[in-house]
Amino acid sequence: MELVESAVLDARRNCRANGIENCEFLLGDIRENLAFLRIQPEVMIIDPPRAGMHQDVLARVLEIGPERIVYVSCNPATLARDLGLMQEHYHIAEIQPVDMFPHTYHIECVAKLSRKSK
Repeated sequence: MELVESAVLDARRNCRANGIENCEFLLGDIRENLAFLRIQPEVMIIDPPRAGMHQDVLARVLEIGPERIVYVSCNPATLARDLGLMQEHYHIAEIQPVDMFPHTYHIECVAKLSRKSK
């Protein structure tokens, strides 16, 4: 789910160009549309704003329970907060900081999560 229509169109075009047929991209605000999701995704890629995941979104993601989550964060503090809230359900396999803005204090992080066995 993505707010920016051109990003959704680009993602769909990239999938077609690369022969990828098992991805779905939905236009809209995740806070409004995640409640209506009726599929069970294996993987969710989540890239929230600097404030991190809204508590309603986080609760719904945990309810959906995908096998894997890739969490892309532009704020390590909110990433840590959200991962703390998810640790009962997900194992943190890896966290990779990415310095996309050299000579600034901004650091992106990508976390790879896998669902814990019940």
